[in-house]
Amino acid sequence: MPNLNEYLGSIMTSITNARVISDLQTTKIAEQYANHQFLQHFSVPRMRIDDIEMTIPVGINSMNVQSDVQLEPIQKDPLTTSIYNTVVNTLKLSITNTDVKTKFLNAIQSQISEFVNKVEITNYNDLVSLYSDTISEKCYILATENNLITKTIKLRVTAESMALSLQKIMHEAIVVTKKESSIENLNVIVEASKLKEFAPESLVYIKVKISEEGMEWNNSENSKGEIISKLLPE
Repeated sequence: MPNLNEYLGSIMTSITNARVISDLQTTKIAEQYANHQFLQHFSVPRMRIDDIEMTIPVGINSMNVQSDVQLEPIQKDPLTTSIYNTVVNTLKLSITNTDVKTKFLNAIQSQISEFVNKVEITNYNDLVSLYSDTISEKCYILATENNLITKTIKLRVTAESMALSLQKIMHEAIVVTKKESSIENLNVIVEASKLKEFAPESLVYIKVKISEEGMEWNNSENSKGEIISKLLPE
């Protein structure tokens, strides 16, 4: 059972081959005309194909519909800033030292860069879980080392609980879009006997218009005296 592209391609090939056979016959006739004392003064008959219009009925047997999803590019800087603000608000941090703030931002940014480089449509859930845990743990350690977390906050907030908040932010930064669906491997029924079994409304009618465009060899001489042959449209 042919694919639609194979079936239409075979029709085009058949028409092209018919044109080749016609030209070969024309050359034979041209030789006969050249050797005939009267016909040599006549123009050699040659078939030219005008526009051909065809309506081709086919039955659809099966098809594969290709529908892909993809991730939109993730903006690293806004995501880094959003995570930093969440960490500060969750742990109730008051960071006045520029160096300490830079340490937090660098720790977050390095993980976000890795995350963005690795994330794919097939793994983003796992990576969000992994990197949110890592970022939360690193920030929690930094806050502890710099004596920024109060005892009250330590009792209420853990690295694990903060990671859940970071997961939400990272998921919000991921935008999944669906590509336009495309039909692939459209198998068709073309046999007249089988098409009779289809209800008329179940058939697909393909209208095709074929126009002839010929090519011819063009010979020219370049500056070196060499003959250059190019295949050009008539």
